[in-house]
Amino acid sequence: MNEIIVLCPAKINLFLNIIGKDNHMHYLRAINQSVNLYDILKIKVNNTGKINIICNNPLIPLDYNNTIYQAVLIMKKNYNIKYGFDIKLTKNIPISSGLGGESTDAAGTILGIKDIFKLDISIDKLIKLGMLIGADVPFCIIGGTCMVEGFGEKIQKINLPLQPMIIIKPNFKVSTKEAFEEYDKRCAKYMELNEYVIGYNDFEKTSSKEIQVIKNTLLENGAVLSFMSGSGPSVVGIFNDSNKQKKAYLTLKKHFLAYKVYNVFSSEGVRILRKGK
Repeated sequence: MNEIIVLCPAKINLFLNIIGKDNHMHYLRAINQSVNLYDILKIKVNNTGKINIICNNPLIPLDYNNTIYQAVLIMKKNYNIKYGFDIKLTKNIPISSGLGGESTDAAGTILGIKDIFKLDISIDKLIKLGMLIGADVPFCIIGGTCMVEGFGEKIQKINLPLQPMIIIKPNFKVSTKEAFEEYDKRCAKYMELNEYVIGYNDFEKTSSKEIQVIKNTLLENGAVLSFMSGSGPSVVGIFNDSNKQKKAYLTLKKHFLAYKVYNVFSSEGVRILRKGK
């Protein structure tokens, strides 16, 4: 069978408001945006029935702890697929960065298998499949610019202008689970904002001082807005035009030598490319 290549875009939160909790799940209101920083999947069907994953990053698990593996199992079970899969992951989105790397990889796997077998799956069903893996997976399946509510299952496409951005990922990681636990510990009440405010993120209430330093540095270098994405620690700067963005990128690459600095734009969701046999 043909091999397909799947481009899985990173996700940033333009707005994130934690408004409640039910058991271990948090209710959110968010505006999510796909950006053109991609993990790349190469997916090929095999006749063994086994799931084989390889990756350029040795820190990535290659078993059930990988969301790609989980997504394959879900698709095999739900659509009675007897074949196995050989999957190569080129990991470009940093780990534990607030950029949705694991979620977008799962979304790309679901959509890739759907494409390979020409499966007729409704959007509602895709969202339900994604929720079996994680709260950000449904958005990553839809992609683009969306308002997201509930546990991540209520998604509405919206239109925002194309934005030139810089993402700075500090040289430390943040666990989403631990970030929610810290937020619950330190913030006694949940507060639902009356409106969506671009650049607002509840997780900044419990973020490290380093986040504020990065935000300020982005603003000093021409960003009109800077904020943390997701549970962090990645920080996003939005620019009015691409010339200011490019100039700031060159400066910030030198300033933050120990950090990862990315020059990105708004993008659509998962893209599937076909390759020959």
